Amino acid sequence: MSNPILSAGALRGGKRAAFAAAIDRGSVSCVLSSFSYKGPRGFPPMVKNLRPIASLLLAAALMLAGNGAQFTLLPLRGQAEGFSTLALGVMGSAYYVGFVAGCLLGPYVILRAGHIRAFAALVAIAAA
Repeated sequence: MSNPILSAGALRGGKRAAFAAAIDRGSVSCVLSSFSYKGPRGFPPMVKNLRPIASLLLAAALMLAGNGAQFTLLPLRGQAEGFSTLALGVMGSAYYVGFVAGCLLGPYVILRAGHIRAFAALVAIAAA
């Protein structure tokens, strides 16, 4: 495995690449931004850091995709069912009113019942 420190002579030859300064063991080294430097196990250094939270990131991505699909399809389905534009606007705004209310009242629910019971109760309310 070669050292990621590149000298000025290694940059000659018309190669155009973006470089980022990285601090590695106290010395500044230039690393190709396209991850040409591989870590000790062959993965780019960032992959090693993301592996422990990959399932959390995947769950967040699925929730965001579902939320985006819901807020795209809700007005379309409501219009197809004959709801007025005012009713559709109120339905869309109610989500954000509930979001703000949850942010303001959530800590009190957690302090009163504990985080596990509060989570279970709020999930049950959201599923209903």
